[in-house]
Amino acid sequence: MPFEGLLGNGCELKIIEFLLPLKGLEFNLSELSEEISVSRPTVDRIVKKFVKWGLMKVASTHGRTKYYSLNESSDFIEVFENLNNRLVEQMLGEEMLCQIGEYRMHHTPVCIPKPMPLSEEVAGWIAEPSESQTESNGNIILNDIRDFPNNIIALGVPDAA
Repeated sequence: MPFEGLLGNGCELKIIEFLLPLKGLEFNLSELSEEISVSRPTVDRIVKKFVKWGLMKVASTHGRTKYYSLNESSDFIEVFENLNNRLVEQMLGEEMLCQIGEYRMHHTPVCIPKPMPLSEEVAGWIAEPSESQTESNGNIILNDIRDFPNNIIALGVPDAA
Protein backbone atom coordinates (compact mmCIF):
# COMPACT_ATOMS: atom_id res chain seq x y z
CA MET A 1 0.00 0.00 0.00
CA PRO A 2 1.84 3.10 -1.24
CA PHE A 3 0.17 5.70 0.98
CA GLU A 4 0.64 3.57 4.08
CA GLY A 5 4.37 3.30 3.43
CA LEU A 6 4.81 7.07 3.44
CA LEU A 7 1.87 8.51 5.36
CA GLY A 8 0.85 5.76 7.79
CA ASN A 9 -2.35 3.74 7.83
CA GLY A 10 -4.99 6.29 8.73
CA CYS A 11 -8.57 5.36 7.96
CA GLU A 12 -8.94 8.23 5.50
CA LEU A 13 -5.96 6.99 3.51
CA LYS A 14 -7.27 3.43 3.57
CA ILE A 15 -10.52 4.57 1.97
CA ILE A 16 -8.78 6.64 -0.71
CA GLU A 17 -6.27 3.90 -1.43
CA PHE A 18 -9.06 1.33 -1.74
CA LEU A 19 -11.23 3.47 -4.02
CA LEU A 20 -8.58 4.93 -6.39
CA PRO A 21 -8.28 1.86 -8.62
CA LEU A 22 -12.06 1.33 -8.47
CA LYS A 23 -13.22 4.62 -9.97
CA GLY A 24 -16.79 4.43 -11.19
CA LEU A 25 -17.76 1.66 -8.78
CA GLU A 26 -20.23 2.34 -6.00
CA PHE A 27 -20.10 1.13 -2.39
CA ASN A 28 -22.38 1.52 0.59
CA LEU A 29 -20.96 2.22 4.05
CA SER A 30 -21.10 -1.42 5.15
CA GLU A 31 -19.22 -2.58 2.06
CA LEU A 32 -16.52 0.05 2.53
CA SER A 33 -16.24 -0.81 6.21
CA GLU A 34 -15.80 -4.49 5.45
CA GLU A 35 -13.33 -3.97 2.59
CA ILE A 36 -10.94 -1.75 4.53
CA SER A 37 -11.46 -3.36 7.96
CA VAL A 38 -12.58 -0.19 9.69
CA SER A 39 -15.70 0.19 11.84
CA ARG A 40 -18.86 1.35 10.11
CA PRO A 41 -19.26 4.47 12.33
CA THR A 42 -15.70 5.52 11.45
CA VAL A 43 -16.34 4.97 7.74
CA ASP A 44 -19.60 6.91 8.01
CA ARG A 45 -17.79 9.87 9.59
CA ILE A 46 -15.02 9.84 6.98
CA VAL A 47 -17.35 9.46 4.00
CA LYS A 48 -19.47 12.39 5.21
CA LYS A 49 -16.28 14.47 5.44
CA PHE A 50 -15.15 13.35 1.96
CA VAL A 51 -18.56 14.20 0.45
CA LYS A 52 -18.42 17.64 2.08
CA TRP A 53 -14.91 18.19 0.65
CA GLY A 54 -15.94 16.89 -2.79
CA LEU A 55 -13.68 13.81 -2.83
CA MET A 56 -16.65 11.45 -2.86
CA LYS A 57 -20.24 11.75 -3.98
CA VAL A 58 -23.51 9.96 -3.47
CA ALA A 59 -23.60 7.95 -6.69
CA SER A 60 -27.03 6.35 -6.18
CA THR A 61 -29.64 5.49 -3.61
CA HIS A 62 -31.48 2.18 -3.38
CA GLY A 63 -34.26 2.36 -0.83
CA ARG A 64 -32.70 4.01 2.20
CA THR A 65 -29.17 2.87 1.35
CA LYS A 66 -26.79 5.36 -0.22
CA TYR A 67 -23.99 4.22 -2.50
CA TYR A 68 -20.85 6.31 -2.74
CA SER A 69 -18.07 6.60 -5.29
CA LEU A 70 -15.05 8.78 -5.86
CA ASN A 71 -15.85 12.16 -7.35
CA GLU A 72 -13.72 11.81 -10.47
CA SER A 73 -14.03 15.52 -11.26
CA SER A 74 -12.38 16.46 -7.97
CA ASP A 75 -8.92 18.02 -8.23
CA PHE A 76 -8.05 16.18 -5.01
CA ILE A 77 -8.56 12.81 -6.69
CA GLU A 78 -6.15 13.76 -9.48
CA VAL A 79 -3.58 14.79 -6.88
CA PHE A 80 -4.05 11.51 -4.98
CA GLU A 81 -3.67 9.50 -8.20
CA ASN A 82 -0.45 11.33 -9.07
CA LEU A 83 0.89 10.83 -5.55
CA ASN A 84 -0.08 7.14 -5.63
CA ASN A 85 1.65 6.63 -8.98
CA ARG A 86 4.79 8.42 -7.80
CA LEU A 87 4.91 6.36 -4.61
CA VAL A 88 4.54 3.12 -6.59
CA GLU A 89 7.34 4.21 -8.93
CA GLN A 90 9.55 4.99 -5.94
CA MET A 91 8.78 1.64 -4.29
CA LEU A 92 9.42 -0.39 -7.44
CA GLY A 93 12.51 1.43 -8.63
CA GLU A 94 13.53 2.41 -12.14
CA GLU A 95 14.87 -1.02 -13.12
CA MET A 96 11.61 -2.80 -12.23
CA LEU A 97 9.55 -0.16 -14.07
CA CYS A 98 11.67 -0.71 -17.19
CA GLN A 99 11.15 -4.47 -16.94
CA ILE A 100 7.39 -4.00 -16.59
CA GLY A 101 7.35 -1.64 -19.60
CA GLU A 102 9.28 -4.11 -21.75
CA TYR A 103 7.03 -6.99 -20.71
CA ARG A 104 3.91 -5.01 -21.57
CA MET A 105 5.31 -4.05 -24.99
CA HIS A 106 5.89 -7.68 -25.91
CA HIS A 107 2.97 -9.37 -24.15
CA THR A 108 0.01 -7.03 -24.49
CA PRO A 109 -2.61 -8.78 -26.61
CA VAL A 110 -4.06 -6.96 -29.57
CA CYS A 111 -7.76 -6.43 -29.09
CA ILE A 112 -9.74 -7.63 -32.08
CA PRO A 113 -13.45 -6.89 -31.72
CA LYS A 114 -15.87 -9.68 -32.53
CA PRO A 115 -18.27 -8.88 -35.37
CA MET A 116 -21.77 -8.22 -34.16
CA PRO A 117 -24.93 -9.00 -36.09
CA LEU A 118 -26.49 -5.89 -37.61
CA SER A 119 -30.10 -4.85 -37.27
CA GLU A 120 -32.02 -4.45 -40.50
CA GLU A 121 -31.91 -0.67 -40.14
CA VAL A 122 -28.13 -0.59 -39.69
CA ALA A 123 -27.64 -3.11 -42.50
CA GLY A 124 -29.65 -0.75 -44.71
CA TRP A 125 -27.24 2.07 -43.93
CA ILE A 126 -24.36 0.04 -45.31
CA ALA A 127 -26.01 -0.44 -48.69
CA GLU A 128 -24.67 1.43 -51.72
CA PRO A 129 -24.90 5.24 -51.40
CA SER A 130 -27.95 6.78 -52.95
CA GLU A 131 -27.80 9.55 -55.56
CA SER A 132 -28.65 12.11 -52.89
CA GLN A 133 -25.56 11.00 -50.93
CA THR A 134 -23.17 11.33 -53.88
CA GLU A 135 -22.01 14.53 -55.54
CA SER A 136 -21.42 14.61 -59.28
CA ASN A 137 -17.68 14.03 -58.76
CA GLY A 138 -18.36 10.79 -56.86
CA ASN A 139 -17.52 12.03 -53.36
CA ILE A 140 -19.83 10.91 -50.58
CA ILE A 141 -21.62 13.68 -48.71
CA LEU A 142 -23.49 13.45 -45.42
CA ASN A 143 -27.09 14.62 -45.61
CA ASP A 144 -28.07 12.84 -42.41
CA ILE A 145 -26.16 11.39 -39.48
CA ARG A 146 -27.50 7.99 -40.53
CA ASP A 147 -25.29 8.28 -43.64
CA PHE A 148 -22.20 8.08 -41.42
CA PRO A 149 -21.51 4.33 -41.86
CA ASN A 150 -21.80 4.67 -45.64
CA ASN A 151 -19.35 7.53 -45.64
CA ILE A 152 -16.75 5.60 -43.64
CA ILE A 153 -17.04 2.52 -45.86
CA ALA A 154 -16.92 4.60 -49.06
CA LEU A 155 -13.74 6.28 -47.87
CA GLY A 156 -12.12 2.88 -47.44
CA VAL A 157 -11.54 2.91 -43.68
CA PRO A 158 -10.64 -0.72 -42.89
CA ASP A 159 -12.93 -2.73 -40.62
CA ALA A 160 -15.36 0.18 -40.30
CA ALA A 161 -18.37 -2.08 -40.40
